[in-house]
Amino acid sequence: MVAPPGDPGTFYTIPIGDQQELGNPCGGGGMFFPGECFTLNPPADPPDGFSLVVSNDGCHGVPSIFFPSYKLGVNAPAVPGQTYFVKYMFSTPDGGSDSGELQVLVSEKRLAVVISAAPSVTLGNNLTYTITVTNNGPDAATGVTMTDPLPGTVTFVSATPSQGTCKGMSTVSCGLGTLTHGSTATVDIVVTPTQVGPLTNTASVQANESDPNTPNNSDPLTTTVLAPSNAGLGITLTSSPQTVVRNRQLILTATVTNSSASDATTVVVTYTPSIPLAQVAIETIKSSQGACSPPVGSNVNCQLGSLAGGATATITMTAFPAVPGTFTSTATVTSDEFAPSTAVVTTMVQ
Repeated sequence: MVAPPGDPGTFYTIPIGDQQELGNPCGGGGMFFPGECFTLNPPADPPDGFSLVVSNDGCHGVPSIFFPSYKLGVNAPAVPGQTYFVKYMFSTPDGGSDSGELQVLVSEKRLAVVISAAPSVTLGNNLTYTITVTNNGPDAATGVTMTDPLPGTVTFVSATPSQGTCKGMSTVSCGLGTLTHGSTATVDIVVTPTQVGPLTNTASVQANESDPNTPNNSDPLTTTVLAPSNAGLGITLTSSPQTVVRNRQLILTATVTNSSASDATTVVVTYTPSIPLAQVAIETIKSSQGACSPPVGSNVNCQLGSLAGGATATITMTAFPAVPGTFTSTATVTSDEFAPSTAVVTTMVQ
């Protein structure tokens, strides 16, 4: 008996460029049993772009203990948005046979995400990831969410979406709303790498609607973090934790590295928050060398003196911020010999 149109075993939506497992057209879309044979009819002349991929073929005497698998592949010149009728023949080991048509709607690949950034970045400098989300259709995608769990060796600086809003610092989640067919949205995420070597970041996207093509819903990218050249001083700034409960301990650490072969003299680090220094509520400041000014006014200045080639110096500030909100901290290092270098970190007070 030929399966009626719309039966689970005869109606499929397949994204262009994909393959989909076929169900038994005479069994309500269930599995094929050993020895059951399924072919496209005529096998040499399906619609252009359609092909059958077979495992454990039940048509050619494969031992009956194996369950056959038949997949339908769709490629160009099949056209997304079009419905095709693909004739088939079906037979069973006991001599039964039947024929009919598969009704196949060819779809686009739906949501896709691509992450891009510079191939390399110098330690201490900011790195910007641009994450592009595209709706390839055929319908609008609602409740689109981009998620990026940041690597543990970066410090979050900012996240800016082209639409919607973003939240989070260790995992950035951006609600992008609705994307119509063919439209895109972007998110720029700025981080500061804290460790030399390969840095891999993966962004993913999902929506309220199901997506028939999930492999392009995530995209990894590897960037190389380079050690500073012998051009001068570098500085990193970290916030531990990046999200702190108000009146709880926050540790801000600035690390200065002289990557040159010569000494740096009159090394000065200036720490400046985006909120009044009093709201940061710094209680202690410790530097591995030199001395720092008291945390009053608009910034903290640390006179580190000379820093030998290849040496590092650290400044650790312990604070207990009491005002909720998000603030950025900026640390700049200067010397007599080298150009200034700056590091930025963002802290959220809850």
